Amino acid sequence: MKRPFAALVLAAALVLAAVPAVSAAAPALSVNGPSGTVRAGEAFEVTVELSSGAAFNTAQFILRFDQNAMECVKAEPGPLLAGALTSANASNRKGAAVAAAGTEPLRGGGVLGTFQFKAKTDLSAPRFALTDVLLTDLEGRELEVFIPENLRLPSFPDARGHWAEDAIRETAFQGLLAGDADGAFHPEGTVTLREMICLLWRAAGRPEPDPKAGASFQELEGFDAETRNAILWGYGRGLFRGTETDAFSSDAALTRQAAVKLLFSYAGGQTGLESLFFSVYDGTFTDSGQSASWAKPAVYWSVYHEILSGNSQNALRPGEAVTRAQLSAILARALDRDIL
Repeated sequence: MKRPFAALVLAAALVLAAVPAVSAAAPALSVNGPSGTVRAGEAFEVTVELSSGAAFNTAQFILRFDQNAMECVKAEPGPLLAGALTSANASNRKGAAVAAAGTEPLRGGGVLGTFQFKAKTDLSAPRFALTDVLLTDLEGRELEVFIPENLRLPSFPDARGHWAEDAIRETAFQGLLAGDADGAFHPEGTVTLREMICLLWRAAGRPEPDPKAGASFQELEGFDAETRNAILWGYGRGLFRGTETDAFSSDAALTRQAAVKLLFSYAGGQTGLESLFFSVYDGTFTDSGQSASWAKPAVYWSVYHEILSGNSQNALRPGEAVTRAQLSAILARALDRDIL
């Protein structure tokens, strides 16, 4: 697991190989914040605390949260880290980060970090996760730390060991794709046009649709309010169009090229430097001629930004149905590049 944000703070402590230290009672991490509803625009505080346990002299963690629903405006090391060399970042790519390193052991329990947030939308019991957690002792040995299940990224039994497991857990935490009622993710299942429009709507912060959009689809009456809002919003944004009979075809399986075309449109739909490489990509991918004319700029945009990649035969498979695992990987890369 990469831990780049604290490299300077922890470099001295990580020179030695990290070997888990034996601990009779592993210290536990907890996140304390509002338990009820937070309204859009309201500010609130969250603390990350460590229970008493073995002494440590370096620490780091990232507090993860839905960055489309809330903003971390300030991050500070907690009192437990007083006297240590510390670093805090409220806008780390993955969340809010804190790191510390001391020359003397830090003992006891207490607050490791304090974070100030502002809600972008109404939140019902804001949720958080802790990742990139590391505590070491003076000898550079990694200490065991207990992280409650509710503070871990979502996990699915049928995605364990899957090549896209990390991406699946990331997109599930961000609320873009979810498992079913039985807790299964179905990584090889297909994705519908309606599901893609809804997840982009959630990524955009669940905006109200433009009342002047003027969309009228036969299928809208059968959808819940959120799905209707997502479809109308997507239509108003120009992400898609209906058919000649005003049918949305919401349950149609999405192809790989259609998925990146929607993402491309969501990002603004403007080609840039990647257009200089179109002829290169034409010669690189064995099935470049299979991309539809309406999708090719989006397909090559996604290749340029390393969102979409070819397989071992250098094939992009643009016309194949995109699987939930493949879409998770696409979305995770888009999140990584601040496109979502």
